[in-house]
Amino acid sequence: MGLLFRNMEAATEIFSEWNNRFGHADKDDELRIAIITGISKANPTHYALIIGPNIDRIERTPEISKTFVLVSRVNRMTPESTKNLDAFLKEFDKYGAYYLMPVKLPDKPDEVPHLESKHHLLKGHIHIRPAWQIGEHDFDMVALDVDEVPVIPDGITDAPVLKAMARKRERSGK
Repeated sequence: MGLLFRNMEAATEIFSEWNNRFGHADKDDELRIAIITGISKANPTHYALIIGPNIDRIERTPEISKTFVLVSRVNRMTPESTKNLDAFLKEFDKYGAYYLMPVKLPDKPDEVPHLESKHHLLKGHIHIRPAWQIGEHDFDMVALDVDEVPVIPDGITDAPVLKAMARKRERSGK
């Protein structure tokens, strides 16, 4: 899985920090990678990729405040088909792991992106879920856009995402 960067110095710093923190393999899934499908009923092939800390791996100590902030990066992917995502998930199912690597965005449209393979993080986990299952107190709520209706399967009348979307609209004033 490639993360696109315009600035490879920044990419190198990020991956070096991850390697210092996790080694070359994130065995405990401390860096959570999530793919949220069905984020747009109008564009059902669109999905969101979330990269951030894994809340389940954050140490909880009674002496420490119960308030904290999680910062995640969300990238909304807008492919015309699910071909590439399906191929990635098929390979992940086959091997049970993938490499996370930085990719240099080309400076010109006719150039090919450059994969920087010497900086990588081996991941054995990926969290895949449909948007309709995201509830109002769910950390994956960051993938939802108040201006888009998520895909909700036929027959599901009380999808958790309905409350999540109402909460996001209330917070945004829409």
